[in-house]
Parts: sequence; structure tokens; C-alpha cells
Amino acid sequence: MKQSRNTPPTNNGSLSKLLQSSQLCTAYSQTSRFAFSKPQKPLSRTTPAPKPDSLYEFVKAAWHVVEPGDPFIDNWHIRDVCLHLDAVKAGEIKRLLINIPPGHMKSLIVSVFFPAYMWGDRPEFRMLTGSYASELAIRDAVKSRQIIDSEWYQRTYQPAWSLSSDQNVKS
Repeated sequence: MKQSRNTPPTNNGSLSKLLQSSQLCTAYSQTSRFAFSKPQKPLSRTTPAPKPDSLYEFVKAAWHVVEPGDPFIDNWHIRDVCLHLDAVKAGEIKRLLINIPPGHMKSLIVSVFFPAYMWGDRPEFRMLTGSYASELAIRDAVKSRQIIDSEWYQRTYQPAWSLSSDQNVKS
């Protein structure tokens, strides 16, 4: 099925087919609109929240934990990075290099949201992240822990595991 240039691509098949589409970025950039996330209605502490179907949905749902004072501003590049990381999760991409300018949520998506998203379904997943500056690596680790420790994450994933209290330090 050929993708129209006026609509973003849909995932009717394999993620790898979608990622190989040369129109992926073009379609998103032509149709993207800035959208602000609306605050979600709080659920009771015992009611499990619905699990996000993708990393992109996870980022939108967990945004309020990491950046409580800032609205989520959507754009095509966020969806694109999340789509590629979903392919990593599915085992369809073994090596991934993300090369986008500073200030486009690269660190937040890859080093903060992605580990928390993976650990929700696969607690055995291991990931090593780093940065040229220790302050940035610590910042991202703290934000990832904030997501995991949040009431939203605990209610959504109800993990049978917990973060080690003796490792709950900044450095």
C-alpha cells in the first residue's frame, strides 16, 4: 500500500518496513502540528492505568513526571526517534545511531524514557548510558528514577521489582 504524502505513515505491517519508507520523515514533517498534552484524569491508586502501546505513547504519558511545569510539544522527530527505538525493542534494529541537533529531546527519549519503558515489560533489560559530562549522565539517571518511582509508573506497570535503596544516590 503506497503512503500518501498528506498523511503520516501507519503501522500496518512490520516496523522495519515502516522504517525503510523513504517518506517517513517527509510525511511527518508535512502533517505535524504542535499539540499540547492535556492533563490526564487521575485514577485511583488501586486501578491500573492502561499501559502505553509504544514508546511514543509512553513519552506522552510520562512527560508530566519528568517536566511537570512544561507542556509536551509534539513534533515528527519525537515520533521518529520513538519508532526507531520501538524497532530496537522488537529486535528489528541491532545498532542505532541517532544524530539530531541539541535540544530535540534526544537525551530525554533515549536515556530517560526508553530505559523506564523497557523495564516496565522486561525487567531483565540492561542498558548503559553515559555522556561527555558526568552532570548530564547523573541528571538523566535521576529523571529515569523519577519516572520509575512515580505513582503513575507504579500504577501502570505494577512491577514485581523495585529499585535498590542503597543505589538511590546521585553519584
